[in-house]
Amino acid sequence: MSNPSRQLIALSGVNVLPLFGFVFLDWSVSIFLGVLVLDMWTTAVWAWWKLPFARKRPLVLAMLESPILGALAAKRGGVSLSRFLPPVYPRNLALLLPAVFITGLLILLSMVMFVLPDPVITAETVGWMLVGGVVVFVVRGVEAIREYFHAENYRNHSARTVLLEPFQQLVATAGLVFLAFIGIVLFGDSEQPFFSETLFVSIIFVGKYAADLRAWQLQHDSERKGWFRRLFDPEIEVEPEPVTIPSGEPDLVVRPSQAGVCLDALVQGCRYLVNAWLPLSVLLFGLLISRFLVVLGIIGLVVFVLFRISVYYLRYGPVEYRCYDDIIVVYGRLLETPQARLEASAVTGMKTRQGLPGRVFGTTTVVFATDWEPPSIPTNKLLPEPEDYPTIGPNVNRPLSVTQIADLDPFANKFILSWAENNLE
Repeated sequence: MSNPSRQLIALSGVNVLPLFGFVFLDWSVSIFLGVLVLDMWTTAVWAWWKLPFARKRPLVLAMLESPILGALAAKRGGVSLSRFLPPVYPRNLALLLPAVFITGLLILLSMVMFVLPDPVITAETVGWMLVGGVVVFVVRGVEAIREYFHAENYRNHSARTVLLEPFQQLVATAGLVFLAFIGIVLFGDSEQPFFSETLFVSIIFVGKYAADLRAWQLQHDSERKGWFRRLFDPEIEVEPEPVTIPSGEPDLVVRPSQAGVCLDALVQGCRYLVNAWLPLSVLLFGLLISRFLVVLGIIGLVVFVLFRISVYYLRYGPVEYRCYDDIIVVYGRLLETPQARLEASAVTGMKTRQGLPGRVFGTTTVVFATDWEPPSIPTNKLLPEPEDYPTIGPNVNRPLSVTQIADLDPFANKFILSWAENNLE
C-alpha cells in the first residue's frame, strides 16, 4: 500500500470515528465534539514534536537580518540527542512564537465550537472523550512516526512547513465556527442548543472531513497547489548546504572572551526593553485594569529579554574565528559546523567598538561591512511559484562581527592586514 493511501485511511479513520460513535454507540454531541477537538489538538501536538527535527531552513527567515529571528534562523547544524532520532536544529526555535500563536488560536476556536451546543459534561462523557482522544492520538502518531521519522521526510521540511497542518486545522475550525453561526441564524432557535443535534453534527463532520481531504489532496497532487501549499511549500525552503572551508589548517584561530560575550548579551537583552512595546503596553494597561495583566506584562518582558540574551550568546559565544590566507570562517563549536565565511576581497569597510564589555574586560569587537543585501520576496504575484523565490548560497559574504576579542593584535596582523592589502590593490 502506498504512503498516500495509508495517510488517507488514517485521515478517514480519525474523522469517521466520532461520527460512528454518534450514530452507532449513542454518543452525545458533547462526546462527538470532544473527540473532534482532541483530534485537532493532536494535530498540533504532533506538529510540535516534529518541529525541532525539521532539516530545511525557512527561506523567509533566512533572508532576515534581524538580531533575533534572523540570527537564530541562520544557525547551521544540529545536536543529536539519541541514535533513534534525527538531530535537533536550534534554528527551528525561530518558529516558536508562530507555533504558540497558531496553537493558541486553534485551542480557542475549537473550544468555542465545543460550547456552542451547550454540552453536558458527565463522568461518562469525559471517559468516552478520552477513549476517542487516545485512539486519534495513536493513529495520528503512528502516521507521523512512519512518514516523518522512519521515511525521513523531516529532511524535506522546515519548521515553517511543519506548521502547515495545524494552520489548516485552524482555518478549518474558524470556517466550522462560522458555518455553525450561520446555521444558528438560518435554522436555529433563540436559546441553546440553538438547533438540532443532527444538523450540528452534519455541519461539523462534513466541514472538517472536507477540509482534511482537501489538505491531503494538495499534499500529494503536484499539479494542484492552492494557497496553503504555496505559502508553506517545502520546495521554496533552503537546503542546508555546508559552508565551504579552505583546505589545510587555519593560520590563526581566535575565540571570543566568554565573559565579554555574556556581559554583551546582558547589555543587548536589557537594551531591547525599549523595543518591547507589546509587553510594556500590556504592563501599562494592566496598571489601570487588572493585576493579572500586570503579571502577564512582567512575564512577557522577562521572557523577551531572556530569549534575546540566549539568542545573542548562541550566535557569538560558542564559536571560533578561523583565519586562513584571506578568509575568515566562523565555526560553531557547540554545533560542530561552520556557520559563515567572509572573504577579505568582499569587505567594504571596518570599524571597531568596545562598549561596556570592552571597558570591563579589555575586549574589542570588529565589524566588517560588505555590499551584500538580503534578497527580497517576489511581490509581482499574490502567491509566487517556488521558482520565483530567490536562492541564498552558503558562501555569501554577509557583514560579519568578530566579537569580544581579548587580544586583537594577532587577528589584526592576519586578516585586517590582508583586507588592507586587498583595498590597496
